[in-house]
Amino acid sequence: MDNNITSAIKEIDEKLVHFPEDFSLYYERGYLYYLIGNEKQAQDDYIKAVSLGLDCTRKPYYEFRSPAYNYNIWQKISLAIALVFLLFLIFTDLWRVFLHIKQYL
Repeated sequence: MDNNITSAIKEIDEKLVHFPEDFSLYYERGYLYYLIGNEKQAQDDYIKAVSLGLDCTRKPYYEFRSPAYNYNIWQKISLAIALVFLLFLIFTDLWRVFLHIKQYL
């Protein structure tokens, strides 16, 4: 699949020589770069497409990934710590309820 995408990128590169102001070519090439994992080039092409007239009210394709992908390592660590603390609070509250009920048994 990467070979097909790479050849499609080369075709768009050839078209851009003749039509350097065609925003749709930059948008399509950026999407192809996104598919192969080159997000920096995808963003650059999207920005170029917008500067040439692409309707920028549409969300760029590179922002459609899952939100968890955007968290950096420190955010993930802080979320894990918050989850452990929340579970600790829930467990201690349940333990208190259990002890309270146990005294009536």
